[in-house]
Amino acid sequence: MVKLSTIARKNIIFCKKEDTVDTIATIMVRHHIGCVLVKDTITEEFIGLIDDRMLFRLLTLGENPIPKTAEEIMIPLHLIEGELEIEDDWHKMENSNAERFCVTENERVIGIVKKKTVGMLRLKHLKQKLGIIDV
Repeated sequence: MVKLSTIARKNIIFCKKEDTVDTIATIMVRHHIGCVLVKDTITEEFIGLIDDRMLFRLLTLGENPIPKTAEEIMIPLHLIEGELEIEDDWHKMENSNAERFCVTENERVIGIVKKKTVGMLRLKHLKQKLGIIDV
C-alpha cells in the first residue's frame, strides 16, 4: 500500500496571515494551485488553509472580499501522519468535511493531499485486490 507522504504535494505554497484576498488569489493563480497554507510570520508555523472554494464563496456574499485577511477566512489545518498508509487514515479522512489534509512528518507539515486523490488510490488498490479490471 502507498504511504501518504509519497502522494502529497510537497511544494508548499503559503501566504501570510495578514495577506488580503487579492494577494491570496494572485499567489494561487501564479502557482496554478487550488489552496495555500496560512503562515504566522512571528511563530513561523502554519496556522490554517485557504482554498479556491472559499474565495468563490466570498464572492457570492455580495460584499467586497478584498479587505479580508487570510486570518479572517482560513479554516483550521487537518493533519495526517505521512508515514501512515492510505488505508490507515482513510476513515479519519472519509468522515471529515475537509477536502485537503496537511501531511506531517515529525510534527512538521511536509505536504498537502486531497481527500479525492486518496479515495481514488484506495479504490484502485481495492480493485486490484479483488481482481477487477477497468475497461
